Amino acid sequence: LKLGACNGVEAQMLKVLKDSGLVATDYDQNEHGRIEIERAGIKISGRIDAKMVDDRCLEIKSINNKNSFDIKKYADGYPRENYVGQLAIYLDATGQKEGVLFVASVDGLSWFWLRCYHVKDRVYRCMNVEVDLDKEYQRWAKIYNENVLKDIEPDPFDGYGRYKIPLDEIDWSKVSKTDISKARNGYKVIGDPDSWK
Repeated sequence: LKLGACNGVEAQMLKVLKDSGLVATDYDQNEHGRIEIERAGIKISGRIDAKMVDDRCLEIKSINNKNSFDIKKYADGYPRENYVGQLAIYLDATGQKEGVLFVASVDGLSWFWLRCYHVKDRVYRCMNVEVDLDKEYQRWAKIYNENVLKDIEPDPFDGYGRYKIPLDEIDWSKVSKTDISKARNGYKVIGDPDSWK
């Protein structure tokens, strides 16, 4: 239900962009947004959410309006690294130097139009978040060559912290109230900040 709601919000965001003349009305990511590239010996494919009328890549994301911690991070200039990385891959694939990350809360009260740009050699920046695609491509290649090809499950936390932190080591001031509530009720495990990778 949550995923469906987010997809619906993102579809509506795209409609608003089309109605505003920022995206061509006939844009369809399956037809116009498909990318396929090869980096570090692996094939990467995806679909760009939208291309603006000036041909810049546009990645559209929705966030839960109840997660004030997440919204504050955007307001402070720290978009989610994986969102920036996804847009950066599209910029790399299309050879573009600049794109836009458009993020809005489900209720529409908070929204962020963030310029993301090429810094150097497959390094991209969006506000205070910088992504080095060569490092990410190398990580994917390692997983592909050492795990996928050999049918061995990779260690998902290799170099990215712990999935579950002992309670006495958690800095609770850096955990959102929503996540604390979820952890108390058994719906979330608190891990290191990079454990999502």
